[in-house]
Amino acid sequence: KNPAMREGGEAVSEQKRVDPSRIAEELRELGRQLTEAVRSVAGSEEAQKLRQELAEGLRTIAKEVEEVTEKVREREETQKLREQAKHLTESVKSGEATKKLREELADALSALNKQLSHLVERLREQAEEGEAASSAGESQGGE
Repeated sequence: KNPAMREGGEAVSEQKRVDPSRIAEELRELGRQLTEAVRSVAGSEEAQKLRQELAEGLRTIAKEVEEVTEKVREREETQKLREQAKHLTESVKSGEATKKLREELADALSALNKQLSHLVERLREQAEEGEAASSAGESQGGE
């Protein structure tokens, strides 16, 4: 395109052309003013309040997330306990727990009986040895 022509094909007069150095100057001024505006807002009391409110809001959100997480964790543990109780109830109803308890009790009683049997046997042997020793002492002392 010819820079002296508008889109519609009309010629732009030389008087309406803007000096490129003026554009650069205006852009520099715009940048300076934007920088100044940002600095004044950033240091203002309002900006500090906004930052404090934002920080407090984030702390509140973090606390709420932590509380919800803890509640979920507690619910999971409660659910596990419920499932275990349900399983125990089912096993008692089905007789599985009773059967297992009876088996364990029978095994324990059997082991106890064996130990008592060994103890009784040793006591008998000791008693017989004591009687034999006493009989031998009487027969030797009586002659």
